[in-house]
Formats: sequence, C-alpha cells, structure tokens
Amino acid sequence: MARRRSGWGQAILAVIGFGLNVAWAMWFFSVLFHSGQLPEDLTAHLGLALSGVALFLIAWLWALVSSLQILRAARPQPQGERVEQSDQ
Repeated sequence: MARRRSGWGQAILAVIGFGLNVAWAMWFFSVLFHSGQLPEDLTAHLGLALSGVALFLIAWLWALVSSLQILRAARPQPQGERVEQSDQ
C-alpha cells in the first residue's frame, strides 16, 4: 500500500457506484420475480444504474492514474543520480 489519502476517495466512489448498481439490480429482480416479466419501464431507474457505472469507472480510472504515478515514483534512480544519505 502506498498510504495515499487519494485511496480513500477512490474507495468511496467505487463503493457508492457499486451500491447504486446493487440498488438497481435489486429493483430489477424484484420486479422480475414478482411479475414474472421483464420490467416495462426500464428508463425510470436507468439513471441509477448508469450513474453507478459512471462513478465506478471514474474511481477505477483515478486508481489507474495514481497507481501509474506510484510506479513511476518508485523506479530506481540511475547510478549517476543517486544521492548519498549520511547517517548524521
């Protein structure tokens, strides 16, 4: 773990996005099981599912960018550019 504070924001966005998708799926399957048919009006709750997907995608892309930044910062320095640290 890189212990960056941005990880909390990424996790919160991902959990909210996942929660919105779960809420949509619960609505969808409750209508499906109670009526035995696919819901007729999907557009009423489609915004819930799409916003969940969008939030989760934003969190995933944010995590990808920050992960690449961490990897770039962790690359070993070439021999000539190393800074000696004293024990003082």
